[in-house]
Amino acid sequence: MNRPTLAQTQFLSVQDVASIITQTGVDATLRRLADYIEADYRRWQDFDKCARVASHSKDGVIELMPIADAKTYAFKYVNGHPKNTLVGLPTVMAFGVLADVDTGTPELLSELTLTTALRTAAMSAVAARALARPDSRSMALIGNGAQSEFQALAFHHLLGITDIRLYDTDPVATQKLVANLQHTALRLIVCNSIADAVRGADIVTTVTADKSNAAILTPALLEPGMHINGVGGDCPGKTELPPDVLRACAVFVQYEPQTRIEGDLQHLPADFAVTELWRVLNQQAPGRSSDAQITLFDSVGFALEDYSALRYLRDVARELKLGQRVSLIPDLADPKDLFSLIRPASLAPAGCRSMSAAEFTPSPRAPGGVSLIGVPTDVGAGTLGARMGPEALRVAGVAQAIAQFGIEVRDCGNLSGPANPWQDAVNGFRHLPEVVQWNQLLHDALYAELRAGRLPIMLGGDHCLGIGSISAVARHCRDTGKKLRVLWFDAHADFNTATLTPSGNIHGMPVACLCGQGPPELVGIGGHVPALNPRDLRQIGIRSVDAGEKRLVHDMGIEVFDMRYIDEMGMRHALEQALQGVDDDTHVHVSLD
Repeated sequence: MNRPTLAQTQFLSVQDVASIITQTGVDATLRRLADYIEADYRRWQDFDKCARVASHSKDGVIELMPIADAKTYAFKYVNGHPKNTLVGLPTVMAFGVLADVDTGTPELLSELTLTTALRTAAMSAVAARALARPDSRSMALIGNGAQSEFQALAFHHLLGITDIRLYDTDPVATQKLVANLQHTALRLIVCNSIADAVRGADIVTTVTADKSNAAILTPALLEPGMHINGVGGDCPGKTELPPDVLRACAVFVQYEPQTRIEGDLQHLPADFAVTELWRVLNQQAPGRSSDAQITLFDSVGFALEDYSALRYLRDVARELKLGQRVSLIPDLADPKDLFSLIRPASLAPAGCRSMSAAEFTPSPRAPGGVSLIGVPTDVGAGTLGARMGPEALRVAGVAQAIAQFGIEVRDCGNLSGPANPWQDAVNGFRHLPEVVQWNQLLHDALYAELRAGRLPIMLGGDHCLGIGSISAVARHCRDTGKKLRVLWFDAHADFNTATLTPSGNIHGMPVACLCGQGPPELVGIGGHVPALNPRDLRQIGIRSVDAGEKRLVHDMGIEVFDMRYIDEMGMRHALEQALQGVDDDTHVHVSLD
């Protein structure tokens, strides 16, 4: 029986989703999201539903939000940590998955941080279209943080709101909102108090972030005919509206079992009457009963909206041809033989073979195939950004470029190591513990691929990683009795030490460490000191070398083909000289910076 080829998972990054919005337009994005959400709420009974699973701490919450119909399963991972902004992180961060129910195969993996703000705003508009007075034109927006612009634009584009009355305890947040929306058709009115903002407003949206039981509104601030959109109260112990405000309103919710635990409704007894919004949308229950009635949508966010948002992203990404394919699931010739992914080729049982999504004829130069290993870090650098190198190379088509030569390519994904702490140098080294961890991870991964008979290609960006990669290659050469030749393409010699470096950045030290001139934690990676005989190294393209480095490079006897040599003799001649003496018993390693 033929085995179906396992489809790779579509991946949408933050940049992909931002491109969807900018290419489609914020107004069109909000309208289509609202249409997807309303369509899914109208088929409420098709879904297997549950309240989200939450892990609470004193400063926030991490949640999983699952839902499924007969065809598609979805979940969102999301956090809520109000203090995150103090350390430069968003309060809310999220990603989500769509999967096939029949096989469990993940079909889409997408960012949901930006998308959550959009879907929350679209959900607010869906509820307000059913509950607010049709002639509503003004809205008070209490809380002007990260989600506020999206709420304002959703009510403007989907309900015709023209005036937004703004208040936040942090004036800087309000200034940010005004700056972001000043070129829209909205009339933005900055108010000095909640009472000023609410007075005369047709709709009041509260979207504050503190994890506390606040009282943003009081019964005295309510006016006949108002619609209240309570967005900020969304977990136990985090509310915005006191019980007397809810008692004065007709209250509507997404999924009652969840709202009673997490929403402003948590303060009221279990028999307090509420209506699930899906019933109003399906005309099974009334919404607003009169122009004077005060309605309240106690919004906590429900998994069905994320299901709708992920469906929307999947569909529009296909239309715009955005995103990329990633290998989340192993594609096995024998689905019962998971160990084959790590088994050395020499131990493979008869009849077993490695198979990629397409068949390739292996090249004699890479008989076991090529393994791509991403190393997304910039801990050794002085500027952020090198961590983006692996994905940039993938997007540029590195796997396809290699495969066109008939070589089987396997993308092993990215290694996962410590974050960049962005600290000053200690004893001449910046981020030494983190650099050691990343290089040890890389050494182990490359060494395993070499032992399996495969050619590893590291996708990185931070040249401090040359320590781990070349240590692994040198160890493999010692194991197999091969000679080693390293071609180091770089503008810099990278032979700084703690006493020579002006910055402490270890991306300027990898050659020194490989030649035994560095901290023991790095010099000893691979189990041999030095990892590299300096006479096995050829430096090509060098043009910027500090005086102290120049002396050490000379003393070590490293052969250098600098830019002056290349300008005078040509690159072809330089490479012929650098490769002189290489034979079938030589392993050539290339390092490009």
